[in-house]
Amino acid sequence: GQIRIDNVQKKFINPDGSEVVALNDLSFTVKPGSFVSLIGPSGCGKTETYRAIREYFARKIPQLDILQIDMSTITEQGYKGKNPDDIFTLLRHNSDEGVAIVFLDEFDKKLLPSIASGGINVNMAVQSQILTLIEGRKEHNIDTGKTLFIGMGAFEACRTRKEEAGKHMGFGNENDASVSHYADISRQDMIDIGAAYELIGRFSMIVNYHELANEAVDRIIDMTVNRVSNSIKCEILLSEEMRCELHDNANSRYGCRLIESIIRENAMRGYLMIQTAGDDPRKCSIVIDSASNVRYEHENYIE
Repeated sequence: GQIRIDNVQKKFINPDGSEVVALNDLSFTVKPGSFVSLIGPSGCGKTETYRAIREYFARKIPQLDILQIDMSTITEQGYKGKNPDDIFTLLRHNSDEGVAIVFLDEFDKKLLPSIASGGINVNMAVQSQILTLIEGRKEHNIDTGKTLFIGMGAFEACRTRKEEAGKHMGFGNENDASVSHYADISRQDMIDIGAAYELIGRFSMIVNYHELANEAVDRIIDMTVNRVSNSIKCEILLSEEMRCELHDNANSRYGCRLIESIIRENAMRGYLMIQTAGDDPRKCSIVIDSASNVRYEHENYIE
């Protein structure tokens, strides 16, 4: 969207030396139909994008609210549970006149048909209500026309559909055409699983996440090792074989989340070995040779 910020009044310096801009009047302009879709498999970095944006604006423009809505909990009005009006209520309680960036997490879950009793597609009604909200709605000094909406999701139904279609291409060979799990998702893919043309048409920018580069995976591995090591007060060492295994898993269906799970699980196995032997973790190193082989080294001997 197009964001215009007017009337910057003051600047404050935090104790750490960072600068914060305080605004007496924050003007936020969102071009109609300029919303964004963030699309990528689980564990590819969508949530980290949300956190980075939230932290950035918390430092630069603390008055700008960054909200996250779990769309999987939203249902049609009249049914038990939250409904799209609750998004409006959340804006009214948190933002100034609707000036905010709202991340619609699990957005793709509302694009799939959900048939209730009587054959009614509940999610189609939800899509219609969301469309009304993002097109601009005014009530009690809140104008959602000043809100930037960002749809975020894995779109697994689209990926499964594309992968299944690819398996059956060719003359008798199901594997003639393989489709990457990170293949781009288009508007037509969304329409094919049940999205309304009117709603998807409002999201003019589609951002597809792709496989992590080796350098990024290495940084994630090193950060995870440091974090887990600090939490248990014990050094963790990875073999080259283990690092290669983690690289292979980084762009799997589980994404980079699997890296931390594997490292933490093996670190705890090694930590238990140290505790069982009665050694001091601070004088030991946990060595993870592979996902199925962990040991520990003491400063005086190797276990």
